[in-house]
Amino acid sequence: MSPSKHALEPSGAAWRVELWRALALLLALKGAFLLVDPNLRLFMGDSASYLHAALSDWDPPDRSFVYPMLVEWSAVATQSALSLVLLQTLFGVIGALLAYWMLRRAAGVDARIALFAVAVIAVEPAQLFYERMLMAEAAGLLSLLALVAASVAYVQRGRLRWALVMAVCGVLAVAFRMSLLPVVFGLALLVPMLRSWHAAAEQDRGRRVLAALRAGAHAAVILACVLGAHRLYQGLYGLRFDTEPTHMLASGQMRLGLVAPLVKPEHLQRVGLPAELLQTVGPTLQDHRMREAQMWQPDGLWKKLEAELDYRDAQQAARKIAVRALQAEPQALLRMGFATLMDYFDDGLAVARLRDDYGSAPPPLGTLEALASQLRYDARGLAEHPGVVGQMFLGSRWWLTLALFALAPAAVACLWLTRKDPRRRAAACVIGFTALGLVASQLLFSHIVSFRYLHPMPVFLVLCFALTLPPRNARETH
Repeated sequence: MSPSKHALEPSGAAWRVELWRALALLLALKGAFLLVDPNLRLFMGDSASYLHAALSDWDPPDRSFVYPMLVEWSAVATQSALSLVLLQTLFGVIGALLAYWMLRRAAGVDARIALFAVAVIAVEPAQLFYERMLMAEAAGLLSLLALVAASVAYVQRGRLRWALVMAVCGVLAVAFRMSLLPVVFGLALLVPMLRSWHAAAEQDRGRRVLAALRAGAHAAVILACVLGAHRLYQGLYGLRFDTEPTHMLASGQMRLGLVAPLVKPEHLQRVGLPAELLQTVGPTLQDHRMREAQMWQPDGLWKKLEAELDYRDAQQAARKIAVRALQAEPQALLRMGFATLMDYFDDGLAVARLRDDYGSAPPPLGTLEALASQLRYDARGLAEHPGVVGQMFLGSRWWLTLALFALAPAAVACLWLTRKDPRRRAAACVIGFTALGLVASQLLFSHIVSFRYLHPMPVFLVLCFALTLPPRNARETH
């Protein structure tokens, strides 16, 4: 082994020293921000739903039912809001360590670049903010990073033991953040192909039949693990909610809102609803900005369906209506997605959405009382006292917008510049395609401007950028 290769691939004691150094830096950064701003933040009404679920036997039908368990095991069990903040800060530390492993150990990025990258990830405004938010974002991001790290390990070495890890991490990511489902399934389909390409470039030269057989067998095992894990989760979800196996009870409501501008009278008639129902909807159906209103407002499309049918029948009807509306105009989903992306440059709308994601809406009296009695936390006037982390988040509009629009070009550059680098290629492929999946998912399935939805993107932007930097020895020769 050459000295330069040994420098790129620390092992044994040297690797442990690097990990301890990275951990010490992360703990110092996170600890400093905890000292100046340890406040739990709230977003209504998601946070109220999660808190109520943690304090009762009720499960939210339109949000994660797993996240309230974390709230119960941390904040409720200790009667301290700080416990949840500490737990989610720990998630941030572990996620940053996974990022360091992918950059340094898997891709051989220079130690100083990798350390700087994870430091940026650790103090990134959205990351710090959602570690303090009574929301599932921090847990969802950690699950996604664990999935990506396991996928990198598989693509690099081709060991099928990582298939089960990928399956479990993928289910956890979806259980916390349903919006990650397209990315999780996309990775499951893509990872076997990435491994085949990576192996073909290194160890399968001249053995195409063997390579094809191995690739097919690996793809079958990985897809079986992933699909089996999701079917198991859906079955458990169905038992918990006394419904058919599914990822979310309110999926019909969500899909209907996403495609609401495409719904026509004949779509309602085909499920036995009167066509005149659309005339009673308050928010303008054709306006792509009103899609959230169609989900939640009392005079929105969903509530009109629910008034005609019971809840479960309305969900089933909504799913059927959404499918037929999308089949009639599939290209319209892309058109609405581009329109929503452009809304990030609308000052009035974007600033209002940022303040809404910050938690400008005050908690209701019942939530304030529950926080005070069960978590010993006084949340009165919380929105008027943003603290250091809140101020950073409120000032992050253009940073998060940049992450949204720069991530796809950065991912393409990462994929292209590392295509001939056998050391970085595996990590770059998985991270780059995950980044592209995040952007595509945002484009197709995000119905509103929401900076909360952009939370994972800065992490992958930093990772892509670090992977595109040339190795240290290459820089020194120029």
